[in-house]
Amino acid sequence: MDKLSLLSEISLFEELSREELMMIDQMSAMSPVKKGTIITSPDSPVDALFLLKKGQVRLYRMNEKGKQFTLDVLIDGNIHRQPRRRTNVC
Repeated sequence: MDKLSLLSEISLFEELSREELMMIDQMSAMSPVKKGTIITSPDSPVDALFLLKKGQVRLYRMNEKGKQFTLDVLIDGNIHRQPRRRTNVC
């Protein structure tokens, strides 16, 4: 399925016209990510909206000793706005 079709199925975008969806399609990227890959970290924050097509993403914080604390687990179809704070995503 192409990205434009996937975008049209997201409830957040259901009120948008085809032209508006095409603009989002052109401005966005769809990238496969391998299991265990860190997508963002406090050392490299991004200002982005993540749309999870398929799979799971764990949001966690890490203390100064390296212990990880899970904040949330995103699943197929979830949307996540990456805040500019110290949260690791993998």
